[in-house]
Amino acid sequence: MAPVEVARFISVHQAEFVRSVLEGSGIEAFLDQPFTGSIAPHLMFGSGGVRVFVAEEDRARAVEVLQSLDQQRDDESSDGEPS
Repeated sequence: MAPVEVARFISVHQAEFVRSVLEGSGIEAFLDQPFTGSIAPHLMFGSGGVRVFVAEEDRARAVEVLQSLDQQRDDESSDGEPS
């Protein structure tokens, strides 16, 4: 099966974080441009960013994990504490 993109970030650090969250959930993930993003981050703007890929059969589960992560961030930012 071909890999599919599930997320895209300007920052390689954000992409690495998401990759680690996916892998912590048992989903193998990889980045398409990890070295360019860490060595020359200014090049990420023109290339569309660092993309996170998973196997096609893991896509639905990866989307669920990422939606859950977004929900956690939203909950944390709305808890009344300054962000």
